[in-house]
Amino acid sequence: MVYLMISQRVTLAFLARTVGNCYLYSLRSMILIGFKYVN
Repeated sequence: MVYLMISQRVTLAFLARTVGNCYLYSLRSMILIGFKYVN
């Protein structure tokens, strides 16, 4: 039971980190594209 909770928490943390990295990457690329269009 405790192991299940710990593994679930680790999985959630891993998913959150992956989604956060994808979000930051897309945000950064969008900012770079915006700068290209502005300049």
